Amino acid sequence: GSVAFVALLKYVSALVLMATVLLIPIVAEAEAFAFGVETLPTPLTLLGGALIIAGSGLIVAEARTREMTVDLGPAPHVPVSPIEPAPATPQPTQPSSTLASGGRGGKMG
Repeated sequence: GSVAFVALLKYVSALVLMATVLLIPIVAEAEAFAFGVETLPTPLTLLGGALIIAGSGLIVAEARTREMTVDLGPAPHVPVSPIEPAPATPQPTQPSSTLASGGRGGKMG
């Protein structure tokens, strides 16, 4: 669902797209009633649905009268210098963990 909304942003303004999202509960209620899952909504619910539909219609009508998107055009070409490798740093030497006795850690003999 949300992937389709993002894809539609290329063709439709975000304002119009969000106005249509407001219609999702109304369409779901109508489908539930059509399939016999829900009973007829109360008059107050029908009034609320009518207000949402009218508001969405006003948003879409207003969006059609003016341009809602901004075309930024292609990105300007900015030359990028290649990354130079960092100078090699000498690795610290590790102290020897072996003893002078041949690495056994004990006395010889």
